[in-house]
This record gives sequence, C-alpha cells and structure tokens, in this order.
Amino acid sequence: MPFGQYFLPVLVVFSLTAALFFQKLWNVSAKSDDISPRRFVSTLVALAMVQGLFFQFLRPDNQFNRAVSERLRQITRPDEAVLASPPNHPIYRQDAGFLWFNVPHFLSAIEQMEKQGKGLSQNLVSKMREVLARPPAAVFVKDPSEISNVPGLAAYLGSHLHEDDTVRGLFSRKKQQ
Repeated sequence: MPFGQYFLPVLVVFSLTAALFFQKLWNVSAKSDDISPRRFVSTLVALAMVQGLFFQFLRPDNQFNRAVSERLRQITRPDEAVLASPPNHPIYRQDAGFLWFNVPHFLSAIEQMEKQGKGLSQNLVSKMREVLARPPAAVFVKDPSEISNVPGLAAYLGSHLHEDDTVRGLFSRKKQQ
C-alpha cells in the first residue's frame, strides 16, 4: 500500500472541484432571496475547520507524531540530517530521505555518462556529493518493513546507528545513556 501523501494530487483535484461547486452555489444564492445555500456553504466550511482542529490537536495519532518529531529534535543538532516519513519529520532538520540512499547510484550513472561525453552540470554533481557526505544522524521507521524497502538502510542502521531507548523505531548516532 503506498504512503498516504501519494494521494495528495487526488485531494487537490477534489478540492478544486468542490471550490468551483461552492462558488457556483454561492453565486446562485446571491442572485435570489433564498439564503439557505449560503448557510449550507458556511456550515460546511465551519465543519471542515472544526474537523481540521480536531485532527490537529486531539487525534491520538498526532500525539505520537509530535513526540517522535520532538525526540528527533532532541537527539540531533540543527545542522544534522534526519530520515523520517513526512508526518514524523521535523521540518527544521535537513531531510536525508530518498536521495541520500540513491546518490551512489546516481553518481555511478553520471560517471558512465561522462565516459560517453554526456556529462551533467558539475554544480549538480557537487551537490550530490555534498548530500552523500552528510548521512542521517537519526532515522525513524514507523513500520519495520520500511527498513527493507529502502536500499542500503538496513546496512546503515546496523553499522552506524543505535536504537533509541525512548521511541520504538528510532535510531540515532548517539548511544543512549
């Protein structure tokens, strides 16, 4: 099953369609004396806001995500990269996601292209080497099967990181005391 964030484009299409529908409904009600369509639209917007607030602050799943994000912040410095799925990744730490584990393959392909005289921008290559030089200081996996889905992750966890004593599925460079 793909991650939920991959369905975001579908939600964008639905939201645009809904916005056009409600705009039309609002305009139709503005031309008549009947205000019930406006009440309907206003009620739906208010319900959507209440639901958003509920999921933001009261949903139990969110509490865990916030705890993971806070723990990642505690065990890493601001200049260190972190690998965690989107709901758990603290946005104030550099991401060491997909690109970090695939950069060696990209660099290998670039070297082959350069041998054929089809080299890429040296700026791009230097940025890739810079990413490779900054491996993640912490990795969080909610589901243990995620470890085998990312090439090289199991080997990296086994040789460079230790499991955190506080949060299950969190691995960091620092040995927990």
